[in-house]
Amino acid sequence: MASEGKTSYTKIGFIVVAGIVAVVGSLFYFGGIRGNGDLVYAETCFDRSVSGLSVGSAVNFRGVKIGEVKEISFVGNKYNVRGDDNLRVYIKMGFPRSRLTAYEDEGVSADETLGYMVDTVGLRATVSASGVTGLSRIELDSAPDFPAIQPSWTPECAYIPPKPSLIDNFSDSAT
Repeated sequence: MASEGKTSYTKIGFIVVAGIVAVVGSLFYFGGIRGNGDLVYAETCFDRSVSGLSVGSAVNFRGVKIGEVKEISFVGNKYNVRGDDNLRVYIKMGFPRSRLTAYEDEGVSADETLGYMVDTVGLRATVSASGVTGLSRIELDSAPDFPAIQPSWTPECAYIPPKPSLIDNFSDSAT
């Protein structure tokens, strides 16, 4: 009789431990808690408001989600700059390395892809609204006719020059 009680406590203990491991594992898997070792980072900045944009917002290239916003701040908080650059909005974006393999045939690594696209394709960033929800996203697209304004600071990762959004262009024209 005593051995039956001991066996049932062992079984209950095993089931409880297995349940806790399953719950914690599910939280890690579904909660997206994983290392950032596979991410390539890029940054941009904007002179205008980025309302509706938040950490976790989508970063799209020609309408296809390829990354997300990782940090939003002011350039003056990130770098030691003076003048108008202090009040520019700083955006740091993260891209899975697997999404940046388009130029491997040309010998361009995933880490170099964004800089390569800025130089050869004219990659630029703009803030776009995501419908009527009030949320925004970063849109990346080629705009070789729009000049690449270089930052006055040394970026810590790839720098994608900004371009005005359609709404900014329309409001400037209307004014």
